[in-house]
Amino acid sequence: MKKWQAIPVLAVLLLVLVLAVGCAPGRYWTGDGNLAWGQDVEVESGQVHEGDLVVMAGSARVREGARVTGDLVVMAGSARVAGQVDGNVVVQGGDVRLEDTAVVRGDLVNQGGSIQRSAGAQVLGQSVGGDTGWPAAPAAPTAPVAPVIMGPWAMQPHMGMYDSGYGMWNAVENMVQAVLAFLAVAALGILLIAFVPQHLSRVQQTATEMWPISLGVGFLTYLVAVLALIVLLVPALLLFVVGAMLTITIIGAIVGIPVILVGVLVLFIPAGLVALGMLVGWVAISQYVGDRVMAVLDRPSNAILSFLIGLILISLLSAVPCIGWLLASGLSCIALGAVVLSRVGTMLPPQIAGEPAAEPLPAPDATLELPAGDAETPAIE
Repeated sequence: MKKWQAIPVLAVLLLVLVLAVGCAPGRYWTGDGNLAWGQDVEVESGQVHEGDLVVMAGSARVREGARVTGDLVVMAGSARVAGQVDGNVVVQGGDVRLEDTAVVRGDLVNQGGSIQRSAGAQVLGQSVGGDTGWPAAPAAPTAPVAPVIMGPWAMQPHMGMYDSGYGMWNAVENMVQAVLAFLAVAALGILLIAFVPQHLSRVQQTATEMWPISLGVGFLTYLVAVLALIVLLVPALLLFVVGAMLTITIIGAIVGIPVILVGVLVLFIPAGLVALGMLVGWVAISQYVGDRVMAVLDRPSNAILSFLIGLILISLLSAVPCIGWLLASGLSCIALGAVVLSRVGTMLPPQIAGEPAAEPLPAPDATLELPAGDAETPAIE
């Protein structure tokens, strides 16, 4: 495939990737409610969200003048309510903040966090869990609510098109992020292919031939990095404090600012090394996937073209809802493990390289003289 012929193919694949990532819904309907995965959801003032609102691994915010007609449930995130929630507010693994204008007609339940409740906030049910500082309010009858507008959009939330969690702006934001991330990884991959192709080849061979071991080693490396980050947190905080104290005076700032920078470096060294290792491994795996695609199409292999095709395909598969994160996590561990096992591509693991061949024994010297007593006397005719 000539270079100019590959440009339309790459353009189409990149467009599909951008559309898939940008238009992937952040919410999935579960019958009577709305479920958001890994996103922050915000109900703007004047908007009505029909039914329950469930947020997992994200935060939820109900602004003043907004309304949720069902329950507000947040898991592994925080909730901030300034409007009205007709049902219960349940938060697990995060904090709850009720503004002065907040009205919760049901119960307020918090586990694994704290409750910050302003003086004007109203909770008509009971407050359970959290550190509220308020006595539990007696249950009160729920006031009648306005009828829900029925129609073709009855099963969808009454949110504006430009809501931060769902709509056009969210899609545009995701598209821009997808393009920038793709360009950053593509630039890094092209540089690695141009300057250290042999290192990438060793990482790729390690990842493909020893992927189960690479998966385990990558996961363990990630855990070690997390533990190292926790251990380095204390000295980093000490450096921050010392640097902040030194910056009180102008002369001390000359020393304090470098101390703070050293604290930042100490804190982010493990995370930076892990991220860099994952990126190098991703480049190698993407090039391998692209090579397989080119082989199936019976086209001559091109390192950069194969890398770009493989990167787009892997990104598309990683953007698949619900299961894409599992593929991305597995490939990230394999990539990191391959980089560790190959010593950042400097050498192949012994399991692949094999044992070094034994040196051949020296050949016997044909000119060796026999002892004098054993020498044969030539026959005399």
